[in-house]
Amino acid sequence: MDGVIGSIQTVSLPIFAKHQREKLEKYKENMRKIITMSYLIIFPLLFGITVISRPLIKLLLTDKWLEAVPYLQIFALTYTVQPMQIICAEAIKGLGLSKVTLNLEYFRKFFEIGLLICLLKYGPYKIAISALIAGIISFVASMYPNVKYLNYSIKEQIEDIIKPLIASLIMSLIVLYIEKLNFSTRVILLFQIITGILIYILNCWILKIKDFNIIINIIKNKLI
Repeated sequence: MDGVIGSIQTVSLPIFAKHQREKLEKYKENMRKIITMSYLIIFPLLFGITVISRPLIKLLLTDKWLEAVPYLQIFALTYTVQPMQIICAEAIKGLGLSKVTLNLEYFRKFFEIGLLICLLKYGPYKIAISALIAGIISFVASMYPNVKYLNYSIKEQIEDIIKPLIASLIMSLIVLYIEKLNFSTRVILLFQIITGILIYILNCWILKIKDFNIIINIIKNKLI
């Protein structure tokens, strides 16, 4: 997962730097497209991992490791908030406002460490929860510089991720139900993955997410 997040960071900064001299509206338009396309991949991937975590661990690591399921689920959900933070930070850097992103990073680290210290005595599960809480708070905090420096309203930011979120949530609910079927772990996991992919594609088509077509075309070009 670090590789995916790192790729977003590696790709986004050169794009923002290249378009730095464009009008602010065009700059924001490029940023919005990157955010939507990133979440079209990140949401289904990580929500998918969350709902198949039990059969996945059962198959790969056996029943002895089932206690790790909640931790995998929590950290998968924690990673869902990172792309917005990274893309926003790189966009602000592209405007030459590195100090703003540095202050946000200070806030995030201080909050994470403070929360960790507060929950340290309550055990590893609460520590994992603290990472998710800190991620959500940082996610919200990263939205506000966009409003001030990019004229990118909170409403617009929510609009750019809401459809991928809805598509992924519907997919996750259906995939989660499949686990209740009376089949072997291997069959259930395979059925969950295939069904999840098909349902997600259908959801994106129903919701008319136009940027999804761009991703499909990129995949086609890579395969051909």
